[in-house]
Amino acid sequence: MLRLISRNLVLTYFIVILISIFFTHFFLMEKNTHAMHSTNNVDMMIDSFYMTLILFPILYLLIWVDIKKRIKVEEELREAIATKDKFFSIIAHDLRSPFQGFIGLTEILAEDVSSFTQDELSTLSKEMHKKASNLYELLVNLLEWAQMQKGTISFSPQDCSLSEIVKHGIDIISQSAAQKEVKVINSISDSIKVYADGIMINSVLRNFLSNAVKFTAKGGKVIVSAKDLGNKMVEVSVTDSGIGMSDALCKKLFKIEEKVGREGTEGETSTGLGLLICKEFIEKNGGKIWVESKENCGSAFKITLPLLMNG
Repeated sequence: MLRLISRNLVLTYFIVILISIFFTHFFLMEKNTHAMHSTNNVDMMIDSFYMTLILFPILYLLIWVDIKKRIKVEEELREAIATKDKFFSIIAHDLRSPFQGFIGLTEILAEDVSSFTQDELSTLSKEMHKKASNLYELLVNLLEWAQMQKGTISFSPQDCSLSEIVKHGIDIISQSAAQKEVKVINSISDSIKVYADGIMINSVLRNFLSNAVKFTAKGGKVIVSAKDLGNKMVEVSVTDSGIGMSDALCKKLFKIEEKVGREGTEGETSTGLGLLICKEFIEKNGGKIWVESKENCGSAFKITLPLLMNG
């Protein structure tokens, strides 16, 4: 719609300017003709018409280039506003709500801890741990995202062992996986190496693994695998046996203006912010990111990365 309005605006300005040029040139020629006593009005109009035709492509180019620049600035501004709105949404709701839950649990304990049985205290402590873990994950994502928006995250691609990055990610989420009895399998060969920023890829796979465990019920399974695409790229997949997603939700996942947060199988919180970070990190490393999912049939989050050739 914006582009259509811009084109119409260009056309309007263009026609007005051309008419102005035509008549300005004609009147100047007429004035000069009266002084020189030569050339009739028809010849002058023809000359003015030719002059207008000569200026046509120059004017069109100058005006259209300027409008395109304006469109780009407007699009960047809208994206910046969407980013700001997303940030305030997280601060106002997604960060406040888990803090309120955590404070509520500590308040229950503070009122009369002696009245609780050992089993009740155990249940409360587990719930507090879950709340604290969710808060920590959200704060880490917020920090990474804020650094990324400010442009303070350095990009340092190097030779990386894909299997080692995955192992590190599995170590981080091992406790939550054990609590839910979710088996996490790393089937990536030690020989596969990529040329990428190890810190960024670690963050991406950590987010994938955390989400996979979060949306997989007890006794489920998460498998990390890799496939050589044969074009100097490798495809990495984190596949779970979880609750899956609808097509409509899948289309919203990597868009900052969309609200996609939902609870995990045991009430774990999620904002969708981590996936936005993943998208920017993967694109920074020259890869692609997408998801394949079906409701009640699990999800497969996939990325591509450049292989280290002769590595």
